[in-house]
Amino acid sequence: MKKYSWWEDVPNGLYSKTALGRMGLKPQGEPVAQVFQRLGRTWIDLYTKDQACPKKPISEKQKEALKKARKAYEEKYCCQRCGWFSKSPVVDGYCKRCRRHLELFSQ
Repeated sequence: MKKYSWWEDVPNGLYSKTALGRMGLKPQGEPVAQVFQRLGRTWIDLYTKDQACPKKPISEKQKEALKKARKAYEEKYCCQRCGWFSKSPVVDGYCKRCRRHLELFSQ
């Protein structure tokens, strides 16, 4: 398997799972190469379009389940006032900064 240290070294025609997914494809089989991702310090598998097949479309039930899960996530981790996303659940729907502003405003 060929390994590349930089994205600039990767020849045209090799794609990551993410890139194939954006084209409506999914990889099949073993990767033909890898490229080093510096940010995550991991190796990303690369595939050719010949190895890919069309993605199966998701059903309406699956779409609804995803919408419901996203909404629940946003309600739990997103501030209702400013839209800031927290790594931990926000208390009463507001981040610390907005909660402080609301406390000051109510006085």
